[in-house]
Amino acid sequence: MRQPLRVVAPTLVRSILFENISGAYLYATLVSALPLYVTAIEDSDKLGGLAHRLPGRSGPVLLAVALFAFSVLALTAFAAMLIWWQTS
Repeated sequence: MRQPLRVVAPTLVRSILFENISGAYLYATLVSALPLYVTAIEDSDKLGGLAHRLPGRSGPVLLAVALFAFSVLALTAFAAMLIWWQTS
């Protein structure tokens, strides 16, 4: 049971760092969810209010892109942490 679990982390790390094709699928899924993020931000009381403070009508879109960028950075940091954890 432990062997399959030991394979999961390296596979996720390789995906996040684009070392295999599943990384392309992972990030394509994140990008394709941007319209959903925009709709959720527009419908949210807190995030919608924050988005409308940004200049122009593109506030929800800019906030959704910022959340996407944060997700990518968080995944990259998680991958780096997994690599560090496995090598130490």
